[in-house]
Amino acid sequence: MQTNLQKSLLIIDTEIDAGLIAEALAGDYAVHVSIDRESALRSAVDIPPDLILMEAMITGMDGFEVCRFLKNDLTTRDIPIIFLTTLNEDVHETRGLELGAVDYITKPFNPAVVKVRIRNQFELKRNRDRLAATAVEQTNELTEARNHLKSHDVVQHDYLHAISHELRTPINVVLGVAEMALDDLKEEQRNEYMAIYEPSRRRLLMAVDNVLLMANMLGKGTSIPTFPVDLFEIVTKSWCSIRGAFFCSELSIVAPQAKPGLVLGNEELLRQSVTTLLKTALKMATPGTPVTAKYGEGQEQAILRLVFQGSPLTDELQRTFFDAFSYDRSSSCVEDLGLAIPLAAHLVRAMGGSVDLRETSSGVEISLTLLKTVLDQLPQHIMH
Repeated sequence: MQTNLQKSLLIIDTEIDAGLIAEALAGDYAVHVSIDRESALRSAVDIPPDLILMEAMITGMDGFEVCRFLKNDLTTRDIPIIFLTTLNEDVHETRGLELGAVDYITKPFNPAVVKVRIRNQFELKRNRDRLAATAVEQTNELTEARNHLKSHDVVQHDYLHAISHELRTPINVVLGVAEMALDDLKEEQRNEYMAIYEPSRRRLLMAVDNVLLMANMLGKGTSIPTFPVDLFEIVTKSWCSIRGAFFCSELSIVAPQAKPGLVLGNEELLRQSVTTLLKTALKMATPGTPVTAKYGEGQEQAILRLVFQGSPLTDELQRTFFDAFSYDRSSSCVEDLGLAIPLAAHLVRAMGGSVDLRETSSGVEISLTLLKTVLDQLPQHIMH
């Protein structure tokens, strides 16, 4: 830590007063004196002091204007300035402080008081410098972290893109050979193996498609053009497209009478995301219990909640459920959905919305939040 003896003061005053002030402070600081505007400015710019004590009015010099000049100069603007002056009216003190002075002391002065005020200003400046250094350090850390995340996104995009293309050709060959082999079997045996082969084929092709779509999404950025779409209609169509696959598990969806308004989204991608969320809820729900769709809204948002009874969720699963590489999700009852779940979340976020999984007092809840459409966003053929 610096000591007072290492601090320098520039006193700008008449020759007599400057000598008196310098004598009072010389034992504690390295003191320099200027008695006119030119030498004062030259001293302040050439060898900037740690603090300036200045008379507001000297013959031939306006201290307020000198203060204005110093505060407008990059070299001297951060030097604390204390007016030590015979001008003792409030208007003068107000003017000095408005120009950037840190303190205003009227003459005659008490040397002990002046020393305390100088020491206080040095302490304040030390604290400001420390905070500024901390802010710069934290800014640098945030910049580094942001650059790291950008680099990670690029690597993830390239990795996913390469994997999807690398897999597609051999997968098509393997599936083609398998289908030819199945064609050579007797009908009864063929039907038995087809029941195993067909779901696996669909899951494999869906996984490759999802990897490629996610890679393309990461490469294009985080936004998707959106248009007014009917969320209720999308949920209804999505449910109809998958309901047959869940009849055997005695699960059903209960839709409310109330309908949400139009939301902003991409109809095809939003339907894909909603379908995935419905499949997720139906797979996680306890057999024999319904999945209830509830609609709500905020000032600018429409919300779809899928509520159901299911197994207790760990904090880690709730936190990482929609992450691309979630160990907890991949080892749960929805592992067969693979990347479809994080892809659905990514698509919704790219449309300006959000998804969430959490355990509530009413059961497990998957929520989808989207921006509502306002009137001036509607195409003319919808408005009329």
